[in-house]
Amino acid sequence: MWNQYKRPRRQVTLMPIKSMTEFKKTIFPQAGVKAEAEEDPIACAFLVAKTIENVYRKPGTLAKIAGGYAEAGQYDKALELAKTIKGAGWKARALTEIASAYTKTGQKKKALEMLSRSLEVVKTIKYAAWKAEALTEIASVYTKTGQKVNDKAKKILHEIIRDVE
Repeated sequence: MWNQYKRPRRQVTLMPIKSMTEFKKTIFPQAGVKAEAEEDPIACAFLVAKTIENVYRKPGTLAKIAGGYAEAGQYDKALELAKTIKGAGWKARALTEIASAYTKTGQKKKALEMLSRSLEVVKTIKYAAWKAEALTEIASVYTKTGQKVNDKAKKILHEIIRDVE
């Protein structure tokens, strides 16, 4: 009776590889990516995110993963991923999260650099509400870096008010 529930065997498709060099070029990179994913949950999330086809969900997912890389201290990977994000709002969020992670580790100069990049991206956001949200997040991180209220954070708040009006 239990035989009726057996799973069918999978068909294994072999790749036509002509030489050992071709084998190394094909298989080793794939194996390396899988090994990294097994050791690093953020890398695993990135591999899964790369398969997302929904153009509305993918940028947000990538922004969160970039934030995860930054929180884990892997700033280079976070920035590399942030650069690939399509959609100004999500790209700005990723850069702001990287800045926030820098702030938490006391790297204020790098945090300010990321916030500056984020501000440049925010300028390209078309919708006022999304722009205001992004600028609010940036202003919040600016205050955490120890910037005086009358400096950059105040300018950002004025920009938010101007865009909303």
